[in-house]
Amino acid sequence: EVMMEEIRKVRHEIRSSCFTLQALLEEKKYNELHDVLQNALGSPLLRGMEVSTGNRLVDMLLSTKVNEAKQLGIPIVLHVVLPENLSIDQQMLCSLLTNLLDNAIEASRRVSSPDIDCSMRMVKGYLTIEVRNKVDGSVLEKNPRLLTSKHDRENHGVGIRIIRQIVHRCDGNIEFWEEMGRFVVTIMLPEHS
Repeated sequence: EVMMEEIRKVRHEIRSSCFTLQALLEEKKYNELHDVLQNALGSPLLRGMEVSTGNRLVDMLLSTKVNEAKQLGIPIVLHVVLPENLSIDQQMLCSLLTNLLDNAIEASRRVSSPDIDCSMRMVKGYLTIEVRNKVDGSVLEKNPRLLTSKHDRENHGVGIRIIRQIVHRCDGNIEFWEEMGRFVVTIMLPEHS
């Protein structure tokens, strides 16, 4: 009950924030809109490296995550080639990428000489996403269901569930596996999603 009440509060706050953003957008107050978003995200958007993939929304998200990881001393190598317009729901794609990269960054903070490799491309009508990050030991052997290892399970461990839900909603496929000291997530989403 407490968790459901917290979820209701968060949803209410998100709705309120969206109304503010929508009002600023409709009034064409782009500088104020930028400031509100920057304040909400806690760090300047696109500080440092800018990524150019062919899709502006993905560019912004990847640039932010690459720079976030860079500040933590975690290099991210990108292999991304996308068409400018994807038929996959942009909000779901951003949520998917955010959770994938947040998980990889979080895991990379616990290993020596971390690095992350992220690839995205279209293959025979499917958007294929693969994220690899270095691990110390087998994650799947220790935790095959990929449950959070943090003590506060009510507020953590949501990322994998969100990733699985998005892939399911898009009629896609997801695989978790390990190879040569790396944890790998591979996702295939049909372009009609």
